[in-house]
Amino acid sequence: MNSLLDKMELPSNEVVLVRKKGSTIPFGYKDSEHHEGFYEPIESQLEALEETAQYIKNKALSLREGCDYLYFKTDRKISPAGLMKVINKRYKSLDNL
Repeated sequence: MNSLLDKMELPSNEVVLVRKKGSTIPFGYKDSEHHEGFYEPIESQLEALEETAQYIKNKALSLREGCDYLYFKTDRKISPAGLMKVINKRYKSLDNL
């Protein structure tokens, strides 16, 4: 089913919401103002996360330096362990970037 969703093209003005699973708001998302129980993506934070993940993969930054870089770019803190967890979950591993 995931492959079917991957192949579907969404209109550019449509926002993909993520269902809440706990009390912690994932990096790159915020509480939806219009839909209770969902998160809305913050594009600037997700782009910064993608950029940081590439730097970490290329060994230009360590995880700790990546956290500092993300804080500088987004003004949102994340721990090195949290960053590694997000990268592994989102990209399955650093090799898939």
